[in-house]
Amino acid sequence: MISNINTLTTAELLGSFPPLSGAEARALGATNTTLDKTNVTAYVYAGDDIVSGWLAGVHHWEAKDVEEMVYAMGAPVPQSPGDLAHPDRWKPPAAPFVADVGGNVGTFLLNAAARGAVVAAFEPMANNIALLRASLCANPWLMDRVALYGTGLSTKASKCKIYSDTSNRGNGITDCEKTEEQVIAWFKSEFNITAAVRGSITTMRLDSIIDHDVQVMKMDVEGYESEVLKGAHGLLTKHNVWHIMTEVNYGLLKAEGQAAFLKLINDLGYYISSISFKGPFHNVAAIEALMPTGLHSPNIYCVKKTLQDRGRPAGAGEKDAAPSPSPAAAAGRRMAGWGPQRRTQA
Repeated sequence: MISNINTLTTAELLGSFPPLSGAEARALGATNTTLDKTNVTAYVYAGDDIVSGWLAGVHHWEAKDVEEMVYAMGAPVPQSPGDLAHPDRWKPPAAPFVADVGGNVGTFLLNAAARGAVVAAFEPMANNIALLRASLCANPWLMDRVALYGTGLSTKASKCKIYSDTSNRGNGITDCEKTEEQVIAWFKSEFNITAAVRGSITTMRLDSIIDHDVQVMKMDVEGYESEVLKGAHGLLTKHNVWHIMTEVNYGLLKAEGQAAFLKLINDLGYYISSISFKGPFHNVAAIEALMPTGLHSPNIYCVKKTLQDRGRPAGAGEKDAAPSPSPAAAAGRRMAGWGPQRRTQA
């Protein structure tokens, strides 16, 4: 159990790692770019990866969600249990603690660390880890702010396989039960996607790693988010995870799985919005009845009810989140591969 992650560094956890040489970068198919609104150099795939294509081309990915994360990082929270009933005592944390579950090539963890957060990042795919380590070595001023774990998260320690679309290679899906042949056939029949095995991974419970409050937890693990939350039960019930931003992958979960996932988050004590950490929030009764409405975004924004109830306007947790996204936004999400047709893990 790690109780003071501020004492950890990526170098201590994974060993020192020099920047990628030209030959290594070519072998991995890597290039580097600069993240928007930062002076951070990020290593990304040179091709066959949607997130990397955006970062290399326009220097950002899911810019709105990065902004939401930054907002939540700076949101005032109680500094002690006795402060909960006194919002006037709440303060933004000096160094917000962020858990990035599904680090991919580093969009969120690098942006969080560059803005002063202490980050625990979880990414099991070997090539993604190599890119993340190269990015951190290219930005040594971030090294002491990031603990990078080369493991997946689940309900128990186990060994699994990770797969991804050959045209979206950094975006992996974890499977711990089926054979490789069964998973590849499922990709093809369900999504008409050609998948490849990206290697074996280990999984751990999140509550076996972190045992203190978390300002923001971001999750993007392609339909595996429920397993992550179940494996974080001790953390979520014994400590405060004030904000959760998570993908809801309709293509993998379908309507029934989506409704069950939202109810799980609600039952863990969160209001849920499709729009922003500031709301409006989905109707709690509809979620409890497994009939959520108005879910129009691939990501949702969840605020701990005990936090929101002290400072929100009356009824803010009982509103349906609002209007469908614009045609341009919907088109952008289709380009990114989100939706019933296709979306494969970060």
